[in-house]
Amino acid sequence: MPADQGRARPAGVVAGLDGSSAANAAAAWAADWAHHQGLPLRLVTAAPAVAHSAQVHAQLVHELHAVLVRGAAAATAQHPGLPISVDVLHHSPAAALVELSSQARLMVVGNRGAGGWADLLLGSVAADVAAHAHCVVVVCPERRPHRFDGRIVLGVDDGPQTQEAAEFAFRVAAQWSCPLTAAHVLDSDVGPFASSAHSLQPAAGRGPDGTGGGARVPDAVRATLAACAARHPDVTVEEITTTGRPAAVLSRLAQDAGLLVVGSRGRGGFAGLLLGSTSRDLLQAASCPVAVVRPGDLAGTRQDGCRRPSEGGTTPITRR
Repeated sequence: MPADQGRARPAGVVAGLDGSSAANAAAAWAADWAHHQGLPLRLVTAAPAVAHSAQVHAQLVHELHAVLVRGAAAATAQHPGLPISVDVLHHSPAAALVELSSQARLMVVGNRGAGGWADLLLGSVAADVAAHAHCVVVVCPERRPHRFDGRIVLGVDDGPQTQEAAEFAFRVAAQWSCPLTAAHVLDSDVGPFASSAHSLQPAAGRGPDGTGGGARVPDAVRATLAACAARHPDVTVEEITTTGRPAAVLSRLAQDAGLLVVGSRGRGGFAGLLLGSTSRDLLQAASCPVAVVRPGDLAGTRQDGCRRPSEGGTTPITRR
């Protein structure tokens, strides 16, 4: 198990489970992550107090607990010996997740829910969790099996949150022994001045669809990628620069990826990435899990759950 620094994170990996197919996919992904990281898995669901009788509420809790038990059995079948705990939390879904995230290294949820978790990542609950969770949050779709050996796609900009998102992406790529694609997108609906955060201005003038891009790569982006490359010399990095709608571009790039990593917000065009329409589009459209990294998620606490690889050597970086 990775050594902790700073505040303890006793819950390990936390997955929200409600019986929906997306939540089941999230729990399976969380079990894989916990197994690979040597961390315990905690499966949780929420039974908020509502205007029902005590008997009705007790029946709801019983049904939700049964969902958790089935989820734990599936995770145990995947990874015998994995430490697993289950909890029905008596809060609203957003409050339960945000509160529990302070004890977690990584939180995993499905992009669509059922029952009490309906619209978990499509409305106000999604915004609350993305904005206020205290650890990295991974959002899993239900459309295809998830892999731990696929390419990592990183959305970058020249805002301060990119540094931690980039570090998380490089750590995962190093541990999975897979390449990383860093994409900087100029928002075509906004323009280069209001949207400088979305513009990875093209290093070599080609976007992911073969079209041209915009101006040069901001120095802050180059510095961030170079620093991460120095810390993770075994990761092969490709930089992509293009113009378009950020969520659409990132979703297209991540079609065959194992993980898409973004910051919780950025400057200019990335502002509100996980708080408004762009975030909802991305979380609903991405065909791979999406990791959301907020400021402070990695600083000194190792709460991402990734083992840090040894340093040394050089990292090849290609651009297109």
